[in-house]
Amino acid sequence: MIQLDTVTQEFLAQYAPYLKVRKDKIMIKSRGGNVTVPSKLYPLTNKRTIAFFCFANTKPLTPEVEHYETIKRVFDEQELMTGYCYRNTERVYAGLLEAGIPQEDLKTYVGWMLSGSRPVHHCWLVYKDEYLFDGSTFIADLQAREIIHEQKITDMQEQRELLTELMIENMKQPNSETRAFGKALPTYEYVGTVCIPNDGRKIYNELIDAHPNHPSYNQAGQNPHGASKTQEMLYSKLKK
Repeated sequence: MIQLDTVTQEFLAQYAPYLKVRKDKIMIKSRGGNVTVPSKLYPLTNKRTIAFFCFANTKPLTPEVEHYETIKRVFDEQELMTGYCYRNTERVYAGLLEAGIPQEDLKTYVGWMLSGSRPVHHCWLVYKDEYLFDGSTFIADLQAREIIHEQKITDMQEQRELLTELMIENMKQPNSETRAFGKALPTYEYVGTVCIPNDGRKIYNELIDAHPNHPSYNQAGQNPHGASKTQEMLYSKLKK
């Protein structure tokens, strides 16, 4: 059951007014149509473990937190790639277990990440129920949004080029400095349930097989595998 404290409720009211969070679901209002999670097009398994995470109800992992050094080392050692959320989470989870982090303190979640008008299927890791780790997101997204706003960049291709360059710069730095390391980035919200990454991968594949024109993936900027044009540009540049 989803339970939000007052601080989180106030944060969402101010920064995500399009989002309504209930104890067993979330509802998103957008120009492209309203979305409810869970639903036929936006499913969740193991619904009794449903949880909601965002910038306001997660905490940064700091040196005072138990196992900080071990978690930071393992997270920084991983090759984390955007667009590979299931694999990223599998690697971090396995690395933490191997390093001695108690299994009862770790939960892998599968569900939906919210950024923009449509949720995308996603997988992430949570430590002690309040520290979120997402190796697929970059602070480059936040940096790009600020630059785009300040410089009034309206051309979509130019925006993608900017974000791609910032992501490449992020990848040169430790993961713990450029990804969600305890505290969710302010540009994303998460709703999901406890689920192993490989099951999440199967859920996504079955969903797209059943709904090849899924509204979250048939829009401009997505290829048939769910990759955005920005991700395609990123990996194209990395190959050079």
